[in-house]
Amino acid sequence: MTGRADALTATGVPSGRGRGTAAALAAAQSSVKHDPALWLLGALSFCVRGGVLLILLPILWVPSPVLLSVFFGRYLTTSGISPDAVPVALSVGLGAGLAVIAAVALAAYAQLSSFERIACGAETRSLLAGRAPRALHGRERGAIVLRLTLLNLASLVPVLLLLPVIGAHIGDAGLAELQLPSSTDTPFVMAVLGRVQSDLLILAGVVVVMDVLAALAAHQLLAARLGVAPLVRRTSRHPDLRALAAGLARIVKQPFRTLFVLALSWMLTIGALAVALAATIIGWDTLRSILFQATPADAGQTLIALFVRLVALAVFGAIWVASITLVGFASSLRGAFWTTNALH
Repeated sequence: MTGRADALTATGVPSGRGRGTAAALAAAQSSVKHDPALWLLGALSFCVRGGVLLILLPILWVPSPVLLSVFFGRYLTTSGISPDAVPVALSVGLGAGLAVIAAVALAAYAQLSSFERIACGAETRSLLAGRAPRALHGRERGAIVLRLTLLNLASLVPVLLLLPVIGAHIGDAGLAELQLPSSTDTPFVMAVLGRVQSDLLILAGVVVVMDVLAALAAHQLLAARLGVAPLVRRTSRHPDLRALAAGLARIVKQPFRTLFVLALSWMLTIGALAVALAATIIGWDTLRSILFQATPADAGQTLIALFVRLVALAVFGAIWVASITLVGFASSLRGAFWTTNALH
């Protein structure tokens, strides 16, 4: 522990005996390691936030430009999108909006449950310095989930404001790619994304900024509600607003520690996701090659080939479950880092 603390201090990250950044990271790691329920909550949060689509991406079938023209031909004209597309777009937008609200509410529930398990665990006692977490029941839990949902939805507002602009650019790029393909060797989706690289970089930057602000505010709010916030007294007026302000103020008062936790969290997430995607891609390619092999004419060999296909399918299922477990572990560890950061 001493070596880790010295290393963190050398990089400009504050540390202290029992309650410094090194102790907080160690407590987060130990909490997740000894509580597999946090892995499930992390997997739930990752999946409902859209991460499951990334894991499914290697096995999703992307229509060719010809099929896209057949499916959406009535909505595309030489001058752009036709008026017939407006009702469809509104219906799809409404459905997507409701799905996002439900997903954010589930993520808020997972966030609350994870925070409670970590704050009430033995691994974080040294960080609390004698502060005892209070139990949450009934309506209070529902109220906190609602506040977290509203907070996380508010953090999506800048992203939502950018989406129509970027969506229009993607639509123009897709239409241009359909009318005049830039390359016959490049997949359609990749060719379209290549035309809007700058827009995607701006969107990624906004997502990262809003992610850190929402994480600081949400975890400080939870710490205040459980009565363990070191910066907010529950007896003060408007404790929730003070907690939100204190959480956002951390990025100014503790910039190095905040940036360190942010970088560590994203590195962990990206690393786990890269491993999961690589395993899924390799497993899916292997499964496809086995499934589409020619069936032998001999009855005995046919049974063997069927058995091999079933085994390959089971192995791929195990790989996919392991991938979700890995990203769930990474997601829970990321949340634990922000939790212990809010506790000291």
